[in-house]
Amino acid sequence: MRSRVERETISKVSPKRDWNVPAERLMADLDPEETFSGDQVRDLVRQLMARQVEILMESENRFRAVFENTLEAIILSDTEEKGRVISANQAAFSMFGYSKEEFIGIERTSIIVMSDPSIRRIAEQLSLSGRASGMMTYKRKDGTRFTGEISVALFPDRSGKQLSVSVIRDITDRKMIEEKLTRYSEDLEYLVKERTIELEERNVLLQEEISERRRYEEALKESEEKYRQLVENANEAILVAQDGMLRFFNRKTSEFTGYTEEELASIPFTELIHPEDRDMVLDHYQKRIRGEKVPSTYEFRIRDKQQNTKWLEINSIRISWQGRPATLNFLMDITDWKKAEREKEIAEDQLLQSQKMEALGRFAGGIAHDLNNILYPIVVNTETLLGDAASGTESHQMLEEVLEAAYRQKDLVKQILSFSRRSEQKFVPIRIIPLIQETIKFIRSSLPSTIEMWNHISTRTDAVMGDSTQIHQVIMNLCKNAADALESRKGLIEISLEDETVSDHPDMRSGDYLRLIVRDTGCGMEPDMLDRIFEPFFTTKAKDKGIGMGLTVVHGIIKNHGGTIMARSEPGKGSEFIVYLPKYKGEMLKQATLFEDDSQFEGRKKILLVDDEEGILNSLQRALQKSGFDVVAEKDPMRALILFNRSPDEFSLVITDLTMPQVTGIEFTEKLIDVRPDIPVILCTGLSEGFDERDVKAMGIREVLMKPANMSELRDAVRRALGN
Repeated sequence: MRSRVERETISKVSPKRDWNVPAERLMADLDPEETFSGDQVRDLVRQLMARQVEILMESENRFRAVFENTLEAIILSDTEEKGRVISANQAAFSMFGYSKEEFIGIERTSIIVMSDPSIRRIAEQLSLSGRASGMMTYKRKDGTRFTGEISVALFPDRSGKQLSVSVIRDITDRKMIEEKLTRYSEDLEYLVKERTIELEERNVLLQEEISERRRYEEALKESEEKYRQLVENANEAILVAQDGMLRFFNRKTSEFTGYTEEELASIPFTELIHPEDRDMVLDHYQKRIRGEKVPSTYEFRIRDKQQNTKWLEINSIRISWQGRPATLNFLMDITDWKKAEREKEIAEDQLLQSQKMEALGRFAGGIAHDLNNILYPIVVNTETLLGDAASGTESHQMLEEVLEAAYRQKDLVKQILSFSRRSEQKFVPIRIIPLIQETIKFIRSSLPSTIEMWNHISTRTDAVMGDSTQIHQVIMNLCKNAADALESRKGLIEISLEDETVSDHPDMRSGDYLRLIVRDTGCGMEPDMLDRIFEPFFTTKAKDKGIGMGLTVVHGIIKNHGGTIMARSEPGKGSEFIVYLPKYKGEMLKQATLFEDDSQFEGRKKILLVDDEEGILNSLQRALQKSGFDVVAEKDPMRALILFNRSPDEFSLVITDLTMPQVTGIEFTEKLIDVRPDIPVILCTGLSEGFDERDVKAMGIREVLMKPANMSELRDAVRRALGN
């Protein structure tokens, strides 16, 4: 407060002047013709200088609050060879593990890993432009190291000596993620704003005091400029919020939001916040202003001027701004980091689903292998008995029904093996209509009476080249998908099969096709869902209703058969799946006769039969003996090898299982070939994994017979192996 005498003196000197304006303007407004006494001039100058000092101190305090409360380490050091620290903030002491007394004056080599190649590059940038940025390796007091992101700039002090100001952020915890993201980099700008106060020396007696005041003012300006550079060049948005408005913000705030400085100053800060996070952020802000305890660091979303959503991490503290409560806030853009975290979660979920599918496939393959071993003697023995039974008798009919059930079980096992990726895919001419009829019969029994199933067959020829098991799986999956869309409500599933000639289509060759259509009157799908239905693991069902692989499998099978699948749907109007399969125009394969004339076998052939399953061994022995062969059956492969070694030329053919205790079928065959290289061998297996059929044939195995083979397949394999 000025004294009454001072106020009266100033009023007499210049009663109409505003003493809150800068000193330069006041000096410029003085009338050169006006005469002042020495005391008046001295008081005038003192008042001017005192006001200027107050303004500079207020500015320095504002920037010092930013300097002391930022999370980044800020270090001011000289540029001599050892580079001693002149000043630093509390974040620097915490980051490097030193107390203030230990850190001030410490040499550069004590905190920087000098072997880091980044040092040279940053030094070159400094020497060329006076500023640099990058990543460097630092070491703490306890010897541990961390990676820091540094922004450094050079500027002269009052004496002209070069100093450097460094802003360091510890990025060790996020380095692995941030290396994959685009880094925001900014050039540090060194803003030098000179103010020159030229005061005319009117009194020699005041010269010394005016010079001293000038030196003090320059020191305050240098301090203000130092903190201004730190704020304007920070990688974080720094802002002060008061009364729901932004009272101060740096350039980074405009970059984050896309608004100009004028726009930011004129709108409430709540308009920038995402509507879903607005109440939470406003509640934290109001409680902090009232001095209540709330988290200082948390995450929320904003919407920039282009309505793009961004994730920010805020660190906020309560301060006093122009004498009233406000918050000082530091905000970091973590949008890319959040995106990377989300992508990681999706990848982990897909990996888990893939592992589940793989485990389920292995389990299914194991079950199928055991079922094959059980079915093999059933098929062979039933066919043998059927050949002995008189046609038209009740026994003959019963055996045919047993054999038909065994064949259906065989097809079911083939589907299981296809699911577990263990079946050998062989394309043969097949008919579609029986597969549709079988699917309708199977699906119809599991649907409620409120759901109707219709079918329309209007094709003249229904043959395609393909795998019957996989085509059956396509029809089954599409019908099951339609049933799920109805959700047990009243509705209709319609299956159509018709001819289609394609002449000009971007995804199909020109030619004749079968068009299979599966329609439903279910819930339908939105357009964005329709675009993704063939993606792996994408599903609209609840977690316990499916894993999103049914339509993906269908899509893969159709593509593998040279066809195309399309989908149409509208919400509330049901869905329609259209499948195109190329027609087969050749002759259908005839079913081989179960028992044929064996006169082509000259002489009675002797076969060595080896299998560790006693049921398979006995049934194959009877079937082969009935066909006119001498069969030596052995359950133990090692005993069989001893028998063969005693008289290798006695045997015309060896039939061996692949999976046996003590030795595999391939290893067993190698031992046979070592004794007699020309011995014909048939390898029986229920799985196609674990070996390549071309490789085993190259080593001397004549035929690979997939279990459970019927009599025709067995006899054909024997004929081919014997060279007839």
